[in-house]
Amino acid sequence: MSDATATTYEWLYQEWTDGTDDTWLCVCFVGGVSPAEALRRLGVAPGPVAGDYGFGIAAYRARGGAVLVEAGWGNVPDRLQVQQRELGMETSYEDPGWTGAPAAAALALAERATGVHLSRARYAADALFGPTEHLAPYA
Repeated sequence: MSDATATTYEWLYQEWTDGTDDTWLCVCFVGGVSPAEALRRLGVAPGPVAGDYGFGIAAYRARGGAVLVEAGWGNVPDRLQVQQRELGMETSYEDPGWTGAPAAAALALAERATGVHLSRARYAADALFGPTEHLAPYA
């Protein structure tokens, strides 16, 4: 596992937090695959987004694999509780309180668990993007 901290992903958390402090970030760290392979496994073909809403998945190359970021709507295993506590994350689920940067800490936990690291430079680079309207059960 890596030694990522919440600070490692504060920039990505801020990128997806609006002016009312709501965070709209759906992200998946995928180890050992390229962005194209990650999209293929999801049944998403790279291409432009259709429709009015622009829902889709951006697949970024990352150290150790790929990171998928969903543009659209958006049970933590016990084996990660030690890592959660190190990152200052709530583990009781009774009253999370939402102190600190829970989204950034969750991203750091994903890096620790998968070994996949998304740098700001890689995020700023072009991503492979594919539409997901055909996967939406509510469309």
